[in-house]
Amino acid sequence: MGAGKYSRRPRVAVLTVALVAVLSVFAVACGGGRSDSSGGTATTKAPAATDFGTMASPCGSGDAKGATAQGVTDTSITIGYGDDAGYAGAPGLNKEMSDAMRAMIKWCNDQGGINGRQVVGKYYDAAIMNVSNVMTEACSQVFMLVGEGWSLDSAQEKVRVGCNLAAVPTYTVSPQFANGPMMVQPSPNPADYYGAANAFIFAEEYPEAVKKAATMYAN
Repeated sequence: MGAGKYSRRPRVAVLTVALVAVLSVFAVACGGGRSDSSGGTATTKAPAATDFGTMASPCGSGDAKGATAQGVTDTSITIGYGDDAGYAGAPGLNKEMSDAMRAMIKWCNDQGGINGRQVVGKYYDAAIMNVSNVMTEACSQVFMLVGEGWSLDSAQEKVRVGCNLAAVPTYTVSPQFANGPMMVQPSPNPADYYGAANAFIFAEEYPEAVKKAATMYAN
């Protein structure tokens, strides 16, 4: 599958969808329900909002026109997302990510979409072992991947890079994807760096308790 077969995604559109993607991934992290003492799930209905915390929403009406790239029409932008929910050994694996993506797509579309285009989400269940197959499908169907998370993501990279498919995943597993091109993580997890931000925050919050510290990383 040659790279020249696919058109390059417009930069402005990629950046806008990527910002929605970043918000979506944060929603995934915050989207799990918590059970109350009676065994049920406590839920509260949040008021409609056009901001995401302190960030202005990137969604809204507009007058975008034209089928400017794969997955883009006058009226819609199709993005891909997915999980491993169909894996028989762990049914429903990471389905919370996809639930959050559906909610974020609705949240954005209720505000008018992206520059007037409605966001259409196409769901892919890799069931762990089928990631190469679903990536092959996505390569011919969507503008970019947003909020997906597949356990064997190393198996997808030759296909994804070959079709120039940008991605903003919920998480990465393999070095091939974690350090791959055309990929942005809201919470970076590169294979050749160890994230120590939490240690610095802890030391800043508790300076009297933290005098000397060390960390070990298994390679």
